[in-house]
Amino acid sequence: MPILDNHSGRANRLRHLCHSSAFFLLLLATTGCLKPPPPPVYHPMGERAQMGTFSVIASETIWSNGFGEGPAARSPANRFLAVKLTIVNSGANETLVPGFRLLDSSGKSYEEVQDGQGFPGWIGSLRKVKPADTLDGVVLFDVTPHSYDLAMEEESGQMSLVRITLPLRFTPDAPGKVERIVPHRTEVPAR
Repeated sequence: MPILDNHSGRANRLRHLCHSSAFFLLLLATTGCLKPPPPPVYHPMGERAQMGTFSVIASETIWSNGFGEGPAARSPANRFLAVKLTIVNSGANETLVPGFRLLDSSGKSYEEVQDGQGFPGWIGSLRKVKPADTLDGVVLFDVTPHSYDLAMEEESGQMSLVRITLPLRFTPDAPGKVERIVPHRTEVPAR
């Protein structure tokens, strides 16, 4: 009998090794079948980017130390970054334009300022666009001066894989002075 026990011990170890190996191979095979998400598609500022049913062009960035006068004056925690956008609804239905986010080089994301009331050209936080209609104006962020990527939020809450690169550029202007931007028009009026 003791010989049988010795063989059954080896058999148990061999069975355990086979089961462990089979589990490991199954795990390796299933993780090998998972595809990584596709990489983001980057567009330079000024180029049309298709984000879902919206065609988006970011044409300019404006940095500001604040806006408004008197009791309505607004100061940022960092600096305001206004991004001039042209958004076209290429879908078949009137649709709300989702929010935008900025992503820095480390992958950290920054939400839009929800109350940009008084900032010239601010398009608001609830934006409905009819089919084939265009919305022109700015979205506003409170961030430190850096280069960023602009992404649109998707219904799932994730960021779109279509990104617009916004290089760091400063335009010489007086602190607090903001260029006059007229929302909902396709042309910026001459000064």
